[in-house]
Amino acid sequence: MCGAFDAAFAELLWPLVLIALHVEMIAKSLHTMQDVQSEKSPLHYAIEKRDEGLVRLLLELARTPAAVAASKASSGSRCASLESAMLNAQTGYGNAALHLAVSVRYMSKADKQRLVQLLLSRGADASAKNSEGQLPRDMTNDQEVVPEFEDF
Repeated sequence: MCGAFDAAFAELLWPLVLIALHVEMIAKSLHTMQDVQSEKSPLHYAIEKRDEGLVRLLLELARTPAAVAASKASSGSRCASLESAMLNAQTGYGNAALHLAVSVRYMSKADKQRLVQLLLSRGADASAKNSEGQLPRDMTNDQEVVPEFEDF
């Protein structure tokens, strides 16, 4: 019985151990990780996959002491926060996280509003234009999402 418990416990614990071992590595490389072909960051992919939990996790990782230290070490203290850099990083088409969030398809209006509000509350730049000169609010026809920009 004890051996079975140990094996079951180890099986459950193993993924957590792997995550713990990789958190520092992830934190150090979040600001440089980008898909070379599409020029999308992990945050861009999380938004496109409509995974608010992953978006929150990535933004929280960007606030960890290891991520802040890695960001300062790689770019000097002149750099904005890693979280800000992630939020405002642009794809090959110049779309930042907020552009993607307002234009994501197959997402309920309430979920889209919550995602847009999360990004805005964390410092996403509502005035950033993409390569076509569009603001994030220009990329949606959803009148329920547009009011989210009024305070920013």
